[in-house]
Amino acid sequence: MSAPALGYIGLGNLGAPLARRLANWPQGLTVFDVRTEAMAPLEEAGAAVAHSVAGVAAANARSVLERRGR
Repeated sequence: MSAPALGYIGLGNLGAPLARRLANWPQGLTVFDVRTEAMAPLEEAGAAVAHSVAGVAAANARSVLERRGR
C-alpha cells in the first residue's frame, strides 16, 4: 500500500515549518491558509495550493489541521 497524499491546513508559526518539511512528500502535499501570503513559500517549495479547506479535501489528501491556541 502506498503512502497517501497529504493536506496541511493552517500555516502559522507552528504549521508552516512542519508543512515545509513535507513539501516534497512523494504523493504530494496540498496546503491551505486563510492568509494567501502564508502559502506562497510552500508553493515555491513544491506544495500544491488550495483556495479553501474544501480544496484540500478535493485533493483526496489525508489532512492535518493546526488550530490556533488560545
